[in-house]
Amino acid sequence: MDNINQGLMIFGVGMLVLFVALGLLALMIDLLGKAFKEKTVSEDDSNRGGAAQAPIPPSSTTEGAAVAVAVVVSHLLSQRAGSSELGKLLEPPPGR
Repeated sequence: MDNINQGLMIFGVGMLVLFVALGLLALMIDLLGKAFKEKTVSEDDSNRGGAAQAPIPPSSTTEGAAVAVAVVVSHLLSQRAGSSELGKLLEPPPGR
């Protein structure tokens, strides 16, 4: 019976630590979200002259980053294998 009580005590303490850590993480995310909140443009600010800047679509940014990461990983893997011919791995430019 003593082993069962010890197991339940360890389980309870572990669950308590887990949920306290998750609560602190949620609190930190909330505080950082409030601290770095995106500014909203009111109608008065938008009519003061100057064209409003359109936000960059996330697809173009993430596609470029994904291509860059793929090229770097491919280059590092080829260096590890002994051949560092990065130019041959890339496609030739259009029109050539």
